Amino acid sequence: MSGGFIVNPLHRHWCLCVAATVVLALALSGLAMPGAWLVGATVAAGLVAVLGGGELKPARAVLRPAQSIVGIMAAAPLAAVGFDTARGYFAVSAVVSASTLALCLGCAAVVFWRGRGTISRATAVLSTLAGGASGISTMAAELDVDHRYVAFSQYLRLVIVTITLPFVLVAVGLHAGPTHSTGPSMSWQSVIAVVAVIGLAGLCGERMRMPAPYLLAPLVATVGLELLLPSLRFDLPFPITAAAYAVIGWQAGGSFTRSSMRLFLRLLPITLALIAVMIAACFALAFGVAMWLDIPLGEAYLATSPGGIYAVMATAADTGSGPVVSTLQVIRLLTMVLAAAIAARVLAAPPASPTPRSSSRPVTERKLQHG
Repeated sequence: MSGGFIVNPLHRHWCLCVAATVVLALALSGLAMPGAWLVGATVAAGLVAVLGGGELKPARAVLRPAQSIVGIMAAAPLAAVGFDTARGYFAVSAVVSASTLALCLGCAAVVFWRGRGTISRATAVLSTLAGGASGISTMAAELDVDHRYVAFSQYLRLVIVTITLPFVLVAVGLHAGPTHSTGPSMSWQSVIAVVAVIGLAGLCGERMRMPAPYLLAPLVATVGLELLLPSLRFDLPFPITAAAYAVIGWQAGGSFTRSSMRLFLRLLPITLALIAVMIAACFALAFGVAMWLDIPLGEAYLATSPGGIYAVMATAADTGSGPVVSTLQVIRLLTMVLAAAIAARVLAAPPASPTPRSSSRPVTERKLQHG
């Protein structure tokens, strides 16, 4: 061993990753891009992993609390909606969720057909589910799917939906209005509840053998607490949510490799085409919702947009939209996360017999599990 001044390459890569994450996230935040820390961390980790020739894997001690925080955040909007309000919109929410799920399954069939031999059915389904990109991508890393393509497809759709959202709303005549109050800050009871969910829910989910226990168990626990104790609030401080999103982004982007990037580039045209189909189909669905509930088309599109829930929530507040937006988005998000868990269990069975062509090449599905 020579000199004490040699820097571990892995440590150097992490330093570059953290620095690039901060720069990209701040730049995206300056452009008012929701999910800036999630997207920035994914891009930063992906660049460092691909250019550096090695994967970056967040430690379990960091990753598991981040997954729990994402689970809490996925369920938190339910507190703002309220159970009575959600019950009033249940019928339309069920129709929208079922229609969107059917659309996603159709898109998944196309992805599976186009990526035959490299993309499994479970991977295709998780990559096309519209809603809860961060939750589904987090879950994918714990399941027997190609979580890299899932993250690539989910975050690409998130970015495109977020960028196009203001233009669509302006085109249909929905403009900014009075913003809604964010309500009181978290009480000490809420803080205790959050700490308990982060510390215990994932462990209980693991004991119960739930899929992606450190995401789903906190999500279920948060929903249960919100229904039992409506006074609790789960509006976590921005530094905590930003750090959690950054860790999830590192988990997704840090697993990118040069071979996986070649696969992504080959599937990029069909991925973009299907994202366009989803946006168009959800816009068509918004027409039906607008007529059903007698609300403006722009408000209906906010309720049916294919993902980008946090951008949608912020825009809904800025435009003075009603509770239908939050209700439909939250119920559909929970539907998609549940569908992802079921699909991963049902469809992840090994294929009956690989073809000689596919068996002669490395298959990207057999990934290294994240810790």
